[in-house]
Amino acid sequence: MRRALLALGLAWLSQAHLAVAVPLRLVPVDDAALASVVLLGAGPTAPVLLVDPQDQSAAARTIATWPGGSECLARAGTPPAVRELLARLAGAACVPADDLLALARRLWPAPPAVVLAPAGDYAWLLRGAALAAAQGAALLPVDAAHPPAAAALAEWHVAQWIGVGGAARAVTLPAGATLQRFKDPARVVAESVAKLGGDLTTVVIANPADRRGRFSPTSLSLLAPL
Repeated sequence: MRRALLALGLAWLSQAHLAVAVPLRLVPVDDAALASVVLLGAGPTAPVLLVDPQDQSAAARTIATWPGGSECLARAGTPPAVRELLARLAGAACVPADDLLALARRLWPAPPAVVLAPAGDYAWLLRGAALAAAQGAALLPVDAAHPPAAAALAEWHVAQWIGVGGAARAVTLPAGATLQRFKDPARVVAESVAKLGGDLTTVVIANPADRRGRFSPTSLSLLAPL
């Protein structure tokens, strides 16, 4: 069984960005929470390569042609073999990315809002990413068993928070923060469309179940929010 999203480079870069030769970020495609944050936070201005261990050659070819070097990100739950592959491709040890809150704060230093989405529920994570993209907000996947510390959240100095799929239940928000909850998928769609405004010229329909697909292409839903 092969995965279609073997190694996908996202580089919506102007010639000016290319001239700067920004590093190529390598992220394991099977870590949906990490991939969603990096794609949404860095993808529009810097290239992101989603790496599938089943097609190392495609990743290696992309890295070899990129002029700005590369760096990999991995978490404690990243399988050792995948971490080793990422480090080998990048030519250096991977940057720890276990703290998704710290990563999100680096990618969105001063966002207008933060969307909280369940890290372990891919369908809701995808909806949350789409909503965050529609309004230029930050995305923070939440692990209910290990929620982000209240003090760290307060240091972000964000007044507006949006919770989808029950993610906000595990989070203690800063004093004075406002919270908008979305428990109905249809409401998330309606809110995303409303935030985009104007006449829509393109509609992307994504199937969260494609990550379990057996046939090509799979895992392309990760790209839908972009």
